[in-house]
Amino acid sequence: GTSFWVKGPKRLDAEALAETADEHGLIIEPGRINFLESDAPNNFFRLGFSSIPTERIEPGIKLLAKLISQQKT
Repeated sequence: GTSFWVKGPKRLDAEALAETADEHGLIIEPGRINFLESDAPNNFFRLGFSSIPTERIEPGIKLLAKLISQQKT
């Protein structure tokens, strides 16, 4: 595959994370739109990697993890 679907902690706001990640040069896709429920969970996101140079993947994942841990509940 060219992406991973990630289930974050229940407190995660993937839409807010996507905005913050974008400010740091990381692009993720919030997963809420892929659920049929009207009260879809907001702690899922898609993480693409197929067009990213290999040497940039690990630093990007580390930064994303840092942003998730800093997200206010």
